Amino acid sequence: MSFLGPLDFASVPTRRTSLEIDGLILNQFTSVELVRDLSELANSFRLSLRDGPRSLATWPYTTPETDGLQLDWGKKCTIRFDGEPVLIGYVDDVYPTAGEGASVVVITGRCQLGDLVDCAPDPRGKHEYRKITLTQFAEKLCKPFGVKVRADVDVGEPFDKCVVEAGETVISAIEKYARQRAVLLTSDGLGTLVITRSGKERGNDLSFPGNILRSDGSFSARERFSDYFVKGQAEKNGGKRAKKPALDAKAEPLDTAPEPEASGEEDPAPEASGTLVMGHAKDPEVKRWRPTVAMTRTQAKNADAQKQADWMMRTR
Repeated sequence: MSFLGPLDFASVPTRRTSLEIDGLILNQFTSVELVRDLSELANSFRLSLRDGPRSLATWPYTTPETDGLQLDWGKKCTIRFDGEPVLIGYVDDVYPTAGEGASVVVITGRCQLGDLVDCAPDPRGKHEYRKITLTQFAEKLCKPFGVKVRADVDVGEPFDKCVVEAGETVISAIEKYARQRAVLLTSDGLGTLVITRSGKERGNDLSFPGNILRSDGSFSARERFSDYFVKGQAEKNGGKRAKKPALDAKAEPLDTAPEPEASGEEDPAPEASGTLVMGHAKDPEVKRWRPTVAMTRTQAKNADAQKQADWMMRTR
């Protein structure tokens, strides 16, 4: 969803959107776009403005506009709308364009949570946490990045164990446990990771034509399935041990395979019955047989697998 569309400052004399970088405030934009999308954790922006320094370097008679500031990637920035901050983040990309009659620079970036999407948890920190809630786990992983965590909903009981796997990103490590609690991870745009669920109250009324300037959509069956299975493995509680070791110091190779010993007991239930967990959800709108299977990325219980299966069905 575009928070703001392109602005025509010839017809809108007030510059309601401002960008602050290194203490300098810029507000002479040719287009402004702020994007908040539930499928992307980090809010993003794309701004186009006249490039003062490069204009001076190209045409000496041009008027400086950015007080010599060389817009570059990596700089921290704040975007305000009507004076209120709507995004705090960093510049990711800079696209300068110079030609006869115009010199424009387009900058794109994301809010602070973009680092959670790109980066791994602190490799020097712990990789295993026990008896910890989802909120506490997220706080520990986000703290080195200066990102706060807020839970707007009940995140459930503490996990027996949360593990950070080698090579995964911060958000990947948190999300695998968020799925088991059927919650969403979003950004408030101002440096806070929000743990929440979809709202139960109606939002502001939208009308087209009216307060919607343009509308488009896409409806697809490619990612829809009839049945969602989530499988995982719980930690074993232990079982029967062999009566004697299979190999000892006096063991010698056998010419023939030994006959199994009669125990007088029925074969035990398969080991999987004590360790395998599974959740199952059906999408009633998909009439034909289209199953999909996902694995839990963590030690889970049947209730956790079921929540993840329900979550998959709803989000697809």
